[in-house]
Amino acid sequence: MKQEASKPERRSGNNFWHTCLNVTNVLSWLILLASLLTFEFARPEHVPGYSKYKGLEDLYRTTWNEDLTNLLFIQLLICSAITLIQIIIIRCRARRKNDYKRFNLFLLLIISVTAAIYIGFVVL
Repeated sequence: MKQEASKPERRSGNNFWHTCLNVTNVLSWLILLASLLTFEFARPEHVPGYSKYKGLEDLYRTTWNEDLTNLLFIQLLICSAITLIQIIIIRCRARRKNDYKRFNLFLLLIISVTAAIYIGFVVL
C-alpha cells in the first residue's frame, strides 16, 4: 500500500472568509430566531373553549396581523438569501476533504424557504 507524503499545511489560521462565514452563520440563525418571535405575535390568537362558552370570542384576534406578517416574510427571505450566499461561498472555497461541510446551513435553508413559501402562499 502506497503512503502519501503529508503535505505541509499552508493555512495559518482563520482567514477573512472563514471568519465572515462564521459571523454570517450566527447572524442567519439569529434572524431565524427573530422570525420565530415575530411569528408568535403575528399569528391569530387561540380562543380557549371557556371564552367560547362565555361568548368572549370578540376579545381575541382571529386573523393574522398584516404588518407583522409582512415583516416575518421579509425576515425569512433575508435569512434564506444569506444562507444561500453562504452555501455558494463554501462550495467555491472548500476544496479539501477535511473542510467543514456545514450541514446546519442546509437545514437552515430548508426551514427558512419552506416557512417563507407557507407565509407567502397561504397567509399573505
